[in-house]
Amino acid sequence: SMSFNYQALVKTGPLYRANQDLEPFPNLAKSWEWSEDGHQLTMHLLEGAKWSDGEPFNADDVIFTWEDLINDPQIVRNGVKGDAFDSDGKPTTLEKVDDYTIKFTFAAVKPIEKYYFMDEGDFNVSPAHILKPLHPKYNKDNDYKEYADILPPDKLPAVTMGPWVPVEYKTDE
Repeated sequence: SMSFNYQALVKTGPLYRANQDLEPFPNLAKSWEWSEDGHQLTMHLLEGAKWSDGEPFNADDVIFTWEDLINDPQIVRNGVKGDAFDSDGKPTTLEKVDDYTIKFTFAAVKPIEKYYFMDEGDFNVSPAHILKPLHPKYNKDNDYKEYADILPPDKLPAVTMGPWVPVEYKTDE
């Protein structure tokens, strides 16, 4: 699990110190707004960002992470699972509006505590162009057990979204 290579939608950081109304800090989501009824959160993604291999980052990476990693019960992963986004037992949905816009729909009204599931360690956006073709849902040659180890730590350089690209692996370091 190479979570340090990826970035999350937002940074929650030390919100208790922030002089604001419990809004997280932008990260891959650069801005957002709630619908008037408070059930929908539309997020505008960073445009022009690229994965370390030069492929563009966009909403497809977020949707793949949501549908095929966070909400696939057979995927073993660190971080949040989809039911963390439930409200009163009702699931949350996430849809792609366009290449740089996504929309969450919640059962509850403005569940701002869900921001904490969109941050680092929980909603690390993964590179769909690398992982989707290997995912058992799309690649019948791979099973879920194999998929759990599809990116071994020594398979370098890893594709990242962030300031660092690991190029060397040493066991237990």
